[in-house]
Amino acid sequence: WCLNFSKVRWGAVDSIAACLALIYGISAAINGRAVSVVAVQELFPLVLMYVCVKVFVSAGEKPAQMFVFLLCCLWLCYEAVIGLQQVFGHRVSGHSTFGMTGNFGNPGPYGGFIAITMSVAAVYIIRHISAAGRIKLLWIPILIASAGTFLGILVLPASMSRAAWLAFAVAM
Repeated sequence: WCLNFSKVRWGAVDSIAACLALIYGISAAINGRAVSVVAVQELFPLVLMYVCVKVFVSAGEKPAQMFVFLLCCLWLCYEAVIGLQQVFGHRVSGHSTFGMTGNFGNPGPYGGFIAITMSVAAVYIIRHISAAGRIKLLWIPILIASAGTFLGILVLPASMSRAAWLAFAVAM
């Protein structure tokens, strides 16, 4: 009742993602090592999640899109707090060489996640701050996005991910 499937548009990015998933699955199946079984098992949930988010965001109206945005901002806050706990020694890192990885196994993907979600939150703030004076309910997502951006700025330098810094700079 809240999804309009005629609004879902599949484009070039979706085709590229499907080709990458297919190549990844074929190469993991051909490899034949024990780690390949895990790679193939992880592929299906990731593809399913991509399709579900694509349909939900494309077919849903503004409330569905706002829900996904707020969910990403809250996830950013959660990962940033875990990263800060790891930096201060209250939680163990997921990698023996690096002090901060969040729930990820490596600081590279962790830094990339922080950079991309932080840039999305920051751009949302920049685009909607002027309308927040007229629409009172708009302050809630702006405050959540601001908290995520602030925590991301605290965590990003400690992630030691140069690619994350580059991704953040390009996205902004």
